[in-house]
Parts: sequence; C-alpha cells; structure tokens
Amino acid sequence: MKKITKAMIFAAGFGKRLVPLTEKTPKPLLQLNGKTLLENCILFLEDCGIKEIIINVHHLADQIIELINKNKFKSKIHISHEKEKILGTGGGLIHAKNNIKNFFQNGESFITINPDTLWNSNYISEFNILKDWHFKNKSAYFFLLLVPKKNSYEIREQGDFNLKYPTDDTDKGHVVTGIDGKQYDWMSEIGQVEKTKINNYIYTGLQIVRSIGLYDPRNINTGPGLDTIDFWTVNDNWEKLGHLNGYASKQKFYHVSNLEIFSNLKKEKIITY
Repeated sequence: MKKITKAMIFAAGFGKRLVPLTEKTPKPLLQLNGKTLLENCILFLEDCGIKEIIINVHHLADQIIELINKNKFKSKIHISHEKEKILGTGGGLIHAKNNIKNFFQNGESFITINPDTLWNSNYISEFNILKDWHFKNKSAYFFLLLVPKKNSYEIREQGDFNLKYPTDDTDKGHVVTGIDGKQYDWMSEIGQVEKTKINNYIYTGLQIVRSIGLYDPRNINTGPGLDTIDFWTVNDNWEKLGHLNGYASKQKFYHVSNLEIFSNLKKEKIITY
C-alpha cells in the first residue's frame, strides 16, 4: 500500500469563540486529559504513519513554538510562522510551500488537519480507508473525513455536506482509474460530497490532498496545485472543483468549538492519547 508521510496542522487561529481562555493561551494549547489539543493531534498523525509535519502559527505563536521545541516527537516538525497576519487555509498552504523547502512535492499526497477535533486511535482504520481510496482514484484530489450529525457531541441543526453513494453498478462512472493506471471498482463506503438544503454530515477537519503541479483554470483535469491556486478552503474547493470524495466516520465526534463545549468536555471521559 502506498504511504502518506506528510501533514500540515492549522494552528494559527485566534480561537475567538473560546475567549477569554484564548487571550493568553492559543487554542491548540488548551488541555484535555492532561494533553494539549496540538499534542493529541501530533500523536494521532504519527500513529497514522506521518513522518514530517508543518504547523502554521500566528496568534501567541511563541507558546506553540516553545512546546514543539521542548517535546521530543517522533516526527520532524517545521514551523510556518505567519508573522504579519493570518493567511487562511489557502494562503497558509502557499506560505508554507514557499518557506519550507522541499516539503510539498508535485503529485505527492499529504494530510491537512485541524487540532481542535479530539483525535484518537479509533480514527486510524478510517484514515486507512481514505488513503486506500485516494490512491485508487486518480482524480481524487481532495478526500474528506466526514461524520453524521447524529454522531456529533455538539448538537447542530445544519451540517456542512451530504454524501451521495453510487447505486447503478452498470454506470461506467463507478469504475475509476488509479494513479497506477489500473481500473478499480468504486468502493461502497465512499461517497461523492454534495450540498443540499439540509446537510447531514459534518467535516471533521481532516482531508487528504494530492498536489498536481500548476493549476490551469482552462483545464480542470490538470488538478489543483499549490503555486497559483487560491481556493483551498473545503467549501471553495467544492464550489469550484465540484468533485470531492468523502467517507463517513463511525466515531463519536468531539470538537472544541466554544467555551460551553470545552467546559463540558473537561468533565467527560473521552478517549484521547
């Protein structure tokens, strides 16, 4: 099985919904079960086989840099410091590409992930399903780990997306070409990401991305690249590319989204690292 060994963690945000906690502590350094959200995320990625990580920082960046320098993680960690302003998902990726030499390679797949989901080892088998399909589908540039709203600790009326599963086995669109050139049947667990009036799935914050050279807007088949593409948020990718794949996690979804949720999660016995 092909491997994914690189990841980028987005840790630059202000954590405005967790003020006043985040006035003096960056959101990724808030602690649950004796570990910071960032440490928990790094340990999860390492268990997924990740060897090299970029972490972007801005708000209270020195605290995050200090934590990384003090801890001996198995992975090699680079800091992408957005000193002047937060650059967002797309800007953060491009800034990291321009400043961390040889990290992003054309055609190489990597993970982007948010540290405010409480990742644990139960997600590893699901990540492996994502990875397997990602390499079986040459056109799967973005592959999202989603979760049904009913599995979310935080009650949400509206989700982010829906998943549409292929049903017609005679449709040639249900046979895909892998990056090895072989033909593969569509995996039954994999859906096509779509939006409707009532979206029943929430984005967990983890996606697999394949970077394919320069993006040419005249030819969508060239694939998205990190050099000129400027729509790297998940919603923008869906709106402008329109062919994202997704897998529905079976796990209970815990997301540190606001003060009330964080306070409640501190009382729960949640499996983390």
